[in-house]
Amino acid sequence: MSRWARVVTLSAVYLAILVCWQLIANADAGPQSLLSGPVQIAQTIIEKWQILLQASIVTLTEAIVGLFGAVILGVTVAVIIDAVDLVGPTVYRLSVILYSVPLIALAPLLVLWFGPTFTARAVTAMVASFLPIVINTVQGLRGAPHAVTELGSSLAMSRISILSVLRFRYAVPSFLASLKIAGPAAFIGAMLAEWVNAERGLGISLLYAMFSFNVEGLWSTLVVATFWSGAIYLMFDTLAKRATPWHASAGAAK
Repeated sequence: MSRWARVVTLSAVYLAILVCWQLIANADAGPQSLLSGPVQIAQTIIEKWQILLQASIVTLTEAIVGLFGAVILGVTVAVIIDAVDLVGPTVYRLSVILYSVPLIALAPLLVLWFGPTFTARAVTAMVASFLPIVINTVQGLRGAPHAVTELGSSLAMSRISILSVLRFRYAVPSFLASLKIAGPAAFIGAMLAEWVNAERGLGISLLYAMFSFNVEGLWSTLVVATFWSGAIYLMFDTLAKRATPWHASAGAAK
């Protein structure tokens, strides 16, 4: 199937879904309706675009800072796990345990530590997104051929040089692939943190709309949040394909 045929097919499927959604919403219309149609959602987004944009900027900023911290933490932990045999497995298990703590339970604790601040929300986003980076980077490092290490040793390169100059190149595709998971996870973590500790942002806007029974506001905020989460994924997917066109993953899911 050609590219244009795929585009036409997908467009037809999405259009059919939207039409069905709108028809169901119209059939369920009324004061107690819990479903807004695409037309009503689009109207609400257009009417409140400034408020939604400001909330989006707040949440995106928290997610970006959290993701940046996750990259630093994740790569550092991955290097420790790969390079230090004595403590590597322990560090890996601790990372899994930390990632396993429910964010909704961790967010209040971070508020106690950092106060009701931007830092607490950014740290929540970081915790939500660092483990995929750790796992993928470790797998990438360990996927490097043993001949690469032997080459570095024959050139009298230090262990750190072999890791940073030779072996880390093999981990780049895995690292970039992890960002496709970590990026949306950071955004979701930032929204969740706003439920506990925020005055602005998409997360708190979603909460206010729910408690005020503002169905159209709830759906419009949800659609905007979904758009940004998907945009983050597409951005890192494009980055991975452009940065590593030689890797097999660059040709996947075309």
